[in-house]
Amino acid sequence: MLVDDDEDARLLLRSLLERDGYEIDEVDDGRKATDRLKVDQEYQFVLLGLAMPGLQVLNQIRGSVDTAVLPVIIRTSIGSDALEAGADDYVEN
Repeated sequence: MLVDDDEDARLLLRSLLERDGYEIDEVDDGRKATDRLKVDQEYQFVLLGLAMPGLQVLNQIRGSVDTAVLPVIIRTSIGSDALEAGADDYVEN
């Protein structure tokens, strides 16, 4: 799942990931993302933009029994702070 409120970033990331063979479900806000994760637990990972309220979404993912171990990669400009917040990895802007 690709979660970001920046449409240009979603377009770029979606193109790169699809080129590498990933099937992408794109979401433009955190609430939609957490709602989908409650219904569909088949996602292999979440690529999450930190600028939207990314930390709240990350905390909700980590706080749910159903998604606590789901890998989350943060798209951010603050680097390793994302790891301290509970992300599995990060991609710098």
